[in-house]
Amino acid sequence: MEEKKLFAVLQEERELLHKQLQLLAEQSKSCTPTELAKLSEQMVAIYSVLDPVC
Repeated sequence: MEEKKLFAVLQEERELLHKQLQLLAEQSKSCTPTELAKLSEQMVAIYSVLDPVC
């Protein structure tokens, strides 16, 4: 039972991180080069949590 709860929590966290990536991608469409660099750093940080094998 505890394992199912942990899996559900991890799945929810992954979904939230994925949504954050989508929001950052939307913001990147209309930002300056400096802002784009910062957004890219944030996206890499999120992706490294989603796929720690990278």
